[in-house]
Amino acid sequence: MNQVLDEIMIEYSSATEDKKGELNEQIKALKEMSNSFIEEWLLFEEKMDKFNEVHLELPKPTLSIMSKQENSFIQEINSDYFQKGLGYFKLLMYNQAVDHFNKTVSDHPEFLLSRVFLALSYLELGEKNEAYNHFQFVTSVSENDKINAISYNAMGCIQMFRKNVEKAEEYFNMAKKIDPALSFYSLS
Repeated sequence: MNQVLDEIMIEYSSATEDKKGELNEQIKALKEMSNSFIEEWLLFEEKMDKFNEVHLELPKPTLSIMSKQENSFIQEINSDYFQKGLGYFKLLMYNQAVDHFNKTVSDHPEFLLSRVFLALSYLELGEKNEAYNHFQFVTSVSENDKINAISYNAMGCIQMFRKNVEKAEEYFNMAKKIDPALSFYSLS
């Protein structure tokens, strides 16, 4: 994925309109793959939690993108809206996910993970401006490196759709600088 996007970024500025159309389709496919990786990663975390609860009888582990404080916060709010939003998100029912994540964000604006999923849902619905605004908000207040890296990566993808290659590259580099260990970034 990284090599393909690197090649697209090099080729894009001098491409013909027809070629830009092809490159935009490739960017769209890369974004879908990136979203798939994020969803699979979250499903893996959920399965690991269930396995640990049933077989290891250990305290429930935290999601790796959340601090211990954030994890205790999610357990405190025990938001049905957030849990249902996650369910709808996993089922690719993004309109319903947006409704539930919006309610969670309204009730608990400090719960940034809900806002990230809200932004990802908007992105899946093609509402890039709305998604971008939420990702910008998250990066302006979050101290969580993984949440920020995910947000910058998504903002880079949105900038690529807007054909703003330089700004996209800036965001991809920010994501890579924050957390180079995550594999779904769009630069090598």
